[in-house]
Amino acid sequence: MMGVRTAMFRAVALAAVAFIVIASLVPAPSRPHVGVPGELEHFAAYLLTGYACGMGWPSRADRLRSALALIALAGLLEFLQLWVPGRHCEVIAALISGAGAAIGVMCAALIAAVQQPIRALALPLSRPRWPARRVKVRAQILM
Repeated sequence: MMGVRTAMFRAVALAAVAFIVIASLVPAPSRPHVGVPGELEHFAAYLLTGYACGMGWPSRADRLRSALALIALAGLLEFLQLWVPGRHCEVIAALISGAGAAIGVMCAALIAAVQQPIRALALPLSRPRWPARRVKVRAQILM
């Protein structure tokens, strides 16, 4: 069963992917700008999306699939910009976006790996140290 935290990261990841797709395929004048260079915008957007995907799908295989899917999405969206008025396709933008996605997923894996032993240490403190002893009832055979 999925925890609340995992569900939250999945929702954030899907919303971030939707935002990236919409922002990448609107005409240039309608595109939101943060005020930093375009390469940094690409890197930051994919870094945060990669991190959310890495935390939302925590298994190694899922993280690898997430990273590869985001890298493929970056390339596809750059290619599709050829048909968007005022936009152009840049290979370097796709590479920077893919690098951001991969680093974001790796950061999620690193943070999860650090958190896991900390949680394991904290878990025994939340349970009683000495569990109640079970009394065994032995059947006595009367002869």
